[in-house]
Amino acid sequence: TEFGPDVSVASSEAFDMRRSLPWLLFPALFFVLTYLWFLGGYKEEKALSLRRFVVLRIYILVSVLFALEITHYARELPFLISPLFEFSFVAALGVVWAGWQVYTHVRTVEKQMREAHLKFCPHCGVQCEAFYLVCPNCNRPL
Repeated sequence: TEFGPDVSVASSEAFDMRRSLPWLLFPALFFVLTYLWFLGGYKEEKALSLRRFVVLRIYILVSVLFALEITHYARELPFLISPLFEFSFVAALGVVWAGWQVYTHVRTVEKQMREAHLKFCPHCGVQCEAFYLVCPNCNRPL
C-alpha cells in the first residue's frame, strides 16, 4: 500500500479496493473504541475491572497503530520491509504487551482480594466479602 499526497490525487481508475480497504480498519477501530471508552461506560467501571483494563489496552494498541499509519502517510517515511510486516510486527508486540499486562493485573487483583478478604460471585461477578454465603446482588449461594 502506498501513502502520500501524490497517491491521493491519482485517478479513481487506479484505486485498488483490496489494497486500500484493510487500512481503514485502524481508524474505524480507533473511533469505535473511543466511543466505547468514553460513552460506552468502560471508563467509569472500577479500577479492578478486567473488562476496563482489557479495553484500555486494546484502545492504546489501536491508537499506536493508527498513529503509525498517519505518520507514514503524512511524512512519507519508509516502511520496515513492507507495510504489512511493519503493522503486523507492531501489532504482535502490542498483543504480547497487553497479554502480559492482563496477566499481571489478574495476579495483582487476586492478591488484593485475598488481602481484603473479598471474592467474586461466580454467577454475577460482583465483589463479595469472603464470609457471605449468599451473594447480596443475585441472591444465589456462593
